[in-house]
Amino acid sequence: MSELVKEIERQLGNDMIEEGNMTAYDVLEIIKNFKQPQLNENQQIVLDWLKEKMTKESRGSGFEFALWWLLDDFGTDELSNPTTTLFGRMNGKQRKEVLSAFIAWGLEQEESE
Repeated sequence: MSELVKEIERQLGNDMIEEGNMTAYDVLEIIKNFKQPQLNENQQIVLDWLKEKMTKESRGSGFEFALWWLLDDFGTDELSNPTTTLFGRMNGKQRKEVLSAFIAWGLEQEESE
């Protein structure tokens, strides 16, 4: 959390709020964008696939279904899907970034319902 505070202080270093140039919405955008990883092309493909799986699942558990589908195939010796093959070729950090982005997107979907 202290890194977030430092980032806000850095971006507010010019006393933009006191001058009336920055609103609470601007500060919220700083917080939202804080440390969100930029995904590479393969990570974006996996994320888009997860989103598609989630939205196509009609039984109300699309989020869990999408994760299960990805991780179940990933846990096998022979990956059966080109998307899970991409996931399997990623290093641990890249996989976590994709899953983190998917979780953030899933939470946004819930908030908009």
